[in-house]
Amino acid sequence: MKQLTVYILMIALIAGTLSACTTIPSENTESPVNTEWSVPEPVTQSAAPIEPSGSVEPVTDPVPVTESVPVTEPSVVPPVTDPVVPTKKPEEETKYPYQTMAKPFGNANLGDCITFSVPEGYYDTEFDMQINAPEGTTVYYTINGFTPDTSSAVYNGSVHVYNRSSEPNYYNDLQRVNHDWATIDYRAKSNVAKIFVLRAVAVDAAGNASEVHNGTYIVGIPGFKDAKVISIIVDPDSMFDERTGIYMTGEAYDNWYLNGQVGPRPTTNYELKNEISERPAVMQYFVGGNMLCSQGVGIRIQDAGARQYVPRRFSVFSRKVYSGSAYFSPTLFGSHKLHSIGLKDSNENSISMVLLENRDCAMTYSETEKCILFINGEYWEHVYMSEKYSDNYFQNQYGIDKDDIVYVKVGLLRADVTAEMQEKGFSDVLNFIQTRDFSQTANYEQLKKIIDVQSYIDFIAGNVIVCNEDYDEDKNYLVFKSNNTSGKGWNDGLWRWGYYDMDLLPWEMIASASFRNTYGIQEEWEIDPFTMTPLWVEHAIGDTSIFQRLKKSPEFVKQFCLSYMDILNTNFSVEHVTQVLNAYGRDPEGYLKRPAYAAMYLQQYFGLHEKSSVTLAANDATMGRVVINTIAPDLSKGNWTGSYYTDYDVTVRAVANPGYEFVGWEGDVSGSSDTIQVPVYSGGTFVRAVFRKV
Repeated sequence: MKQLTVYILMIALIAGTLSACTTIPSENTESPVNTEWSVPEPVTQSAAPIEPSGSVEPVTDPVPVTESVPVTEPSVVPPVTDPVVPTKKPEEETKYPYQTMAKPFGNANLGDCITFSVPEGYYDTEFDMQINAPEGTTVYYTINGFTPDTSSAVYNGSVHVYNRSSEPNYYNDLQRVNHDWATIDYRAKSNVAKIFVLRAVAVDAAGNASEVHNGTYIVGIPGFKDAKVISIIVDPDSMFDERTGIYMTGEAYDNWYLNGQVGPRPTTNYELKNEISERPAVMQYFVGGNMLCSQGVGIRIQDAGARQYVPRRFSVFSRKVYSGSAYFSPTLFGSHKLHSIGLKDSNENSISMVLLENRDCAMTYSETEKCILFINGEYWEHVYMSEKYSDNYFQNQYGIDKDDIVYVKVGLLRADVTAEMQEKGFSDVLNFIQTRDFSQTANYEQLKKIIDVQSYIDFIAGNVIVCNEDYDEDKNYLVFKSNNTSGKGWNDGLWRWGYYDMDLLPWEMIASASFRNTYGIQEEWEIDPFTMTPLWVEHAIGDTSIFQRLKKSPEFVKQFCLSYMDILNTNFSVEHVTQVLNAYGRDPEGYLKRPAYAAMYLQQYFGLHEKSSVTLAANDATMGRVVINTIAPDLSKGNWTGSYYTDYDVTVRAVANPGYEFVGWEGDVSGSSDTIQVPVYSGGTFVRAVFRKV
């Protein structure tokens, strides 16, 4: 019954938050797409199901979807068998089966010898342009993403560039994109917006061909002029071929699906992972109508669970085999080098990670750009472009050399991920935790030489506070360490955690009364992740095995409770939450109401007593700062007050700025030691640090 409920709620969530297409605007429409980032139109099903044909033939001449029906109970999908993952080879050039875009004439002996007379970018009106190629060659071209060959248009002196939005869909009307394609219509319900993608190849009399030259032109759609636009140009067969395309179900699955579904369900093409799933493409990125970047890239389907829903998310990689560089040039956002990006339809990941910044966890998605994604000229969806975890990411962000970094991403604990854990040594860490009694101080001290306990605490506390519904001990986390033990920064050999896939937050869902009734709550922000098992996973966070083992240590429980309240007092202060949510243009209600419940559930889970206040002050905030536990509150505007439970003393430390020295403490404490343990009194505690000039 739980599985059925999960399916129904997940489908309702996806239907409420994803958009399969953007309706073509009239010429007088100033904003043809959702540039204000409101909730897009839901995906609907065709009124009439598609009957299986019994053979694997292309779906042609799609019937427009004119009416919708409610989402009904889906059939349970048989378990997916793990795909065979090839052993990685040392040289990058041998790792990716598809290193270059298709060569329609079998060669590219003429090199990149084609140029276009008009720069790529946004244009208000249609125009004619020229293709420049070596004398004595014939130029073939396409305008819809197809790879040009001898059946394509022959260039005869000019190409007319125009707004293609009124033309029929192609890529958005492909049907075999999901496991249940014979019963649900996945084709777009109307024409989607289209831009002009010009692809050209030159061929001489001897059959020598050029590389395919690509250009993107956005014509006469005002809403795209000031937007950030990503144009992905990819060989249609490598992405959308019904037999082999990585976006499709694929030949093996379709044969099984249409012929009795006997035996284990084959892995669909869109479920393939790692190098075998990556395809070469060209990414062109436009800001304010001007092309900022044009680069050869690799593209994959992103995320484990989200692969089952369309439109799918993508991961994009810069590699030497595609462009000669491991980094995007110029950088797409921020000030540091970017190796890989994710294109996702939601930004809850980003919001969660920005709210949790400055904790002892790795995080990506803290910087994002809102973009409009096109695939081969057809509108795909509005996306958020964000950085992904990679060797290069750890090197650029945390100073861990990419030759020293060891990390495991657990999107879903499949056989290949388990093997990776064993290979990289994290299975030994898990075994140590599962076989030790941490009520024994010696065992806990030994653990602190293996993992950064603060990192694990920040990871768990962060997921509880934001109420991430999609974390479990076998799902959605990252662990990493540096083999460099120099002690500089995170180069200490300890395993740490990274925030990962934190976008399933209850108050961001299209929630319903049945959803709330399942949990026995009135509002979405009332969920208790310590004890309530999310619908999407198997364990409440308080029941996960690592947490269960570690909470036997009194030292761990104290550190967890104090750190948890540190996060609530700073990262989830009203001022910080309001600032972050306003920056994202989102309603902060759920995030503002969550902290009170998060504190209450901590108290209930650990049996804590009274919550009281601790106020910090300094005689002159320009002379030094005051650190409490893991945070250094801003005292530049006066006193700071946070909430803590009376069960545990807080650690307070005075840090003098250069040219000043710490003198002593005033208020409810006294003494001249720069670090002291301060009781949390039921009536409140006041601590003032006194500094003076040296």
